[in-house]
Amino acid sequence: MTIGALAGVCTDPSVRGKGLGKRLVRAVFDLVDDGTYPFALFQNYEDKRAFYEDLGARAIDNPIINSKDANPRQNPFWADLAMIYPADKPWPSGDVDLRGSGY
Repeated sequence: MTIGALAGVCTDPSVRGKGLGKRLVRAVFDLVDDGTYPFALFQNYEDKRAFYEDLGARAIDNPIINSKDANPRQNPFWADLAMIYPADKPWPSGDVDLRGSGY
């Protein structure tokens, strides 16, 4: 399955609270809503979980792997949480193989 992804979403502290991050993430999620991708997958930190849940995402507990790595079972994500959008769509069980490094 080819899916969309998020990477490196952040705003400068001087402009936080103005909705820029929300608008950026919403633009990516719109690509799922319009059918371009069936899901967006991304890694996240627990302390940012509520921000993404408020936008309609949810955490998943699938093992995240990289079959092209020397240690393919090692999680290529460095953050402690994997999430998908949309939260209300059935997500497959089993391994998620990125077939490359975490992003």
